[in-house]
This record gives sequence, C-alpha cells and structure tokens, in this order.
Amino acid sequence: MGASTADTISQLQECNAELCAMFFNYAGALQRDAPPQAVNDFPVQLKSSSGAHTVASIPELAAQIVQSCKQFDELAQSLPEKLPMREEQLQTILSLQEQVLEGRKVLAAELALTQQQLRAVQDMYGALADAKLQQMPTDC
Repeated sequence: MGASTADTISQLQECNAELCAMFFNYAGALQRDAPPQAVNDFPVQLKSSSGAHTVASIPELAAQIVQSCKQFDELAQSLPEKLPMREEQLQTILSLQEQVLEGRKVLAAELALTQQQLRAVQDMYGALADAKLQQMPTDC
C-alpha cells in the first residue's frame, strides 16, 4: 500500500465521517421540525410553523448528501483494484529497512565529523580566551 493509497483511505474515512454527521444532523432536524401527527383522531393544533424552515431546506440538504456521496464514490474508484501481495509488502519493508540503515550510517559519520569540528572550535576558543586573559593588565 503506497502513500497515495493511504492518503486516499484517509480521505475516504473523512468523507465517511462527514456523511455520517450529515445523516445524523439532518435526520435530527427533520424529526425535531416534523409536525405532530394526530393520534386516536385527536385534532392536533399547530402553534407555529416550526417545520417550515426544514421543509424549505430539504432540497439543499439532499444536494449536500448527494455531493458527498459522489466524492466518496470518486475516492473509492481511485483505489487500486488489487493491493500488493504479502511477499511484495515484505520486500518493500525490507527495502525501506535497508534505506534506514544506510541513512543511519551516513548520519553517524556526519555526527562524528561534526563532533570533531566542535572540539576543534572549542580548543580554538579556549586558546583565544587564554591569550586574551594573558594580555589583560594584572593591576586589579
């Protein structure tokens, strides 16, 4: 599984979470704003048109859900048809481990060189500080 496949899977997870949130919120709004229904032929009196806002926004809510579903489908179609076999994955892991070991060797060599340079600079600083101290007058 390459980096782009992992990115696509992450995007699919985000899109799925977004869709779930939409369904949860929209279903809750529809339930909240739904007009009461008569039970046992008792007439129901509406005090206000509380559901008018939700009813007017249903096409917009549906369009948002359809758009998110299309995005999800596009992401799902961009995934590879066949994921690498276990042997291929192991080869990739071994190759990456070799690269890490090579990188460690290079970094260790750089660290040794840098430590030598630091010691040389510290020695020079010490020599300069000693020379400066010897030049200072001693009548304190």
